[in-house]
Amino acid sequence: MAELNFQHAWKRAWFGPETFLPGAGASDAAPNTTTVVAINSGHTVGIEVGEINSLKLNSYKLNTNGNLVRAIAQIPDVNTAAPVFARVVWTSGSSTAEDTIVWKVAVKVQTADAALTVTDPTTVSLSDTALGTAYCLQKTPAGTFAAGVIDNMDTFILEVEMDAKAVGLSEDIFFLGVELLYVPVVVADLGQALASLPSGWPGT
Repeated sequence: MAELNFQHAWKRAWFGPETFLPGAGASDAAPNTTTVVAINSGHTVGIEVGEINSLKLNSYKLNTNGNLVRAIAQIPDVNTAAPVFARVVWTSGSSTAEDTIVWKVAVKVQTADAALTVTDPTTVSLSDTALGTAYCLQKTPAGTFAAGVIDNMDTFILEVEMDAKAVGLSEDIFFLGVELLYVPVVVADLGQALASLPSGWPGT
């Protein structure tokens, strides 16, 4: 059946902490152990991977402005005719509702047979505020990558940065993952209308 008869639906790609470094995610062994990893950090001591609120779940603590993580990624079925939306999933020990955090999500498309690079990525900035209860699952408002920034043939470096936090926010800030919402290619793009965005994304 021709794709012309369908309205394009939206699809989510999930990049959890394990995407950014093996060893993050669930851990039953020594769950209270803090591991320092020298991965893509703006700080010489590296980024800590620690337990979230005694849950035996480990993830990155991005507690210092400029802390970031990177991963190599692909979205083989992304439709370049539609925008891609991004939002960061995070939690914090903060119980202060005024604590604001600014996240950045960046994409840098790589060129085959050329040196890997993170220079001049396409970046969206996402600001979110703590809910006032510690260790809630939070999702930032979504930012938009324009249509064509990510192609279905691309390999790209995905970067998530804790850019800035409220003065006085001293509790741990855990990065849990990043969601990319996109329209998949089924057969070919024949100019069909897009379906409405899912609840919780821009305009819904």
